Amino acid sequence: MTSPEDWTPAAVYQATRLFASNLNQRMAQRYTRKEKKKEERRRGEEGREEHMKEEEEGERSRKKQS
Repeated sequence: MTSPEDWTPAAVYQATRLFASNLNQRMAQRYTRKEKKKEERRRGEEGREEHMKEEEEGERSRKKQS
């Protein structure tokens, strides 16, 4: 319960359903919009990290070729 980053996707889904079931429609929509934005930002950060790794690998290979 205290480390949701270790939860399975199914557990996160069920916890979200339980949480949202206690909200009125407006608040549930606001919550899901915020969560969607967080997920989009997280995915964007992962993409940037991967891009940085690729650039570093390219830089190393160019240095080896020089």
